Amino acid sequence: MAKKAHVSEAKKKQLAELDNLLQQNQVIGLADLTNLPSPTLQKLRKKLQDKIFIKVTKKSLINLAIEQLKDKDLNGLKPSLENSIPALILS
Repeated sequence: MAKKAHVSEAKKKQLAELDNLLQQNQVIGLADLTNLPSPTLQKLRKKLQDKIFIKVTKKSLINLAIEQLKDKDLNGLKPSLENSIPALILS
């Protein structure tokens, strides 16, 4: 009998939030934050807060949210998740 993996409630909540964001927004993109300093990201967020929403979370959660999404085909974003620090850009 296979042992079922434990998933924390916080991760389940984050996954539900990502799923909701992906379903509600028309424009969805990924940005690589690998060499972007934190102050620069904060300035971008502040300057564009009325136009876009930037969500930084774990690659695995973004991957799961893309897989679970039934209404949109976002599998083309998966290769961009490899070797990066991803951020979802939503509008």
